[in-house]
Amino acid sequence: PPMGWRSWNVMALEVSQEKVLAQARALAAPGPGGQKSLKELGYLALGVDDGWQACSEGVGGGFHDEFGYPLLNKTRFPDLHQLVDEVHQLGLKAGWYFNNCWCSIQELNAWLNVGGHPKQDVDFLVAHGFDAVKVDGCGPAHDISLWSQNVEAAERIIELENCANNGRFQWKRVNDDAPGWLPASKEDVMTGSFNLYRVSKDIAPQFYSTMYNLLSMKPFLEGNTPLSRPGKWAYPDMLQVANSNPRGFGKLSMIQSRTHFAAWCITSSPLVLGFDLTNQTLIEAAFPIISNERAISVNQAWAGHPGKLLRESQQHFEALASHYADNLCENGKPEKCTKMSFPLWQLWAKPLPAPGPAHAVLLINLSPRPQNLTLTLHDVDADWELATATEVWEGSEFEILESYSKEVASHDSIFFLLEPRASRATAILQ
Repeated sequence: PPMGWRSWNVMALEVSQEKVLAQARALAAPGPGGQKSLKELGYLALGVDDGWQACSEGVGGGFHDEFGYPLLNKTRFPDLHQLVDEVHQLGLKAGWYFNNCWCSIQELNAWLNVGGHPKQDVDFLVAHGFDAVKVDGCGPAHDISLWSQNVEAAERIIELENCANNGRFQWKRVNDDAPGWLPASKEDVMTGSFNLYRVSKDIAPQFYSTMYNLLSMKPFLEGNTPLSRPGKWAYPDMLQVANSNPRGFGKLSMIQSRTHFAAWCITSSPLVLGFDLTNQTLIEAAFPIISNERAISVNQAWAGHPGKLLRESQQHFEALASHYADNLCENGKPEKCTKMSFPLWQLWAKPLPAPGPAHAVLLINLSPRPQNLTLTLHDVDADWELATATEVWEGSEFEILESYSKEVASHDSIFFLLEPRASRATAILQ
């Protein structure tokens, strides 16, 4: 799955060439204490989100000219070629963003009848040397099949992120300020051509928002031939590790961040950071999580399946899940919250390629209280009796005979690599 950084969660609409290049340099710089850089760890994709456009300068107050070409805010981005060149010189990939949300109403009024301008937008990407594009669902260019056709016909390889409406556009107002948005469906994924696709609402810096988005992955991880796979990854949105949104509303604790990161790893989700990488306090706090090579290797491994939910508690509790980067339910916007029934705990697993551990497992305490959780080897493989467990965060190893129990703090988790030592058949022979 792709790994990298995008601008929205930390910058929102206050994005600029100078700010983005500072993040690119931080990706390539050594980690705290001379550790590997984020680039060396695999975080290669740098993405600019909304805010780059020259709103009001285009037709109808939008940001496309009379010929359908996008208009750049030259105050914020004075030399886009220079930005892309420096990103490439740093050994990174440069990503852009279209079908924007800022001034989308003007764009819809001007261009909805023609479906926006995917061809001219892709021409813009090629002309500036971009490697990837995120297509959002706010503007008139909501038909992802048209984007796919133009990307495939382009003169360079461009990774396409489907955050659009897949042709099912619904202009239903939310607080009279935005069109409605629909995540990708299973049918969209089976018939569409794109590299990764959003399956959830926008994530917020709140634990139950991350768990809500994690559960949105389930339909794309089912069966022996799941829809999420190399070249077409399901994506529950950007990481909220170490992030506090631009308006200062809340953030995840380090325990919650660790569970959130592990959940994205066990489900082969793209790992896209969204905090200020130039903030040394944040990078030093987050680095033990985002640089853990055992966790990253789980995320990047492929042995035929992206990971799935194996088992969960039959007991549930209700909690509010926030949506959107600038919102928490406590901030008085209940329309941007979902009251959801969550299981007290969940067990997720992902097969790993040989040689080495056969499975990664993640046991999550979703509840607001500590719980004694049990990992039973038969839940992972019906034949296993004995296995060596490697704790992902600390690297400690020990043997598990049939089951392992531990009291787990609220919102914490158990993240193991498991290598079988004896099967049921071996035990019988012995």
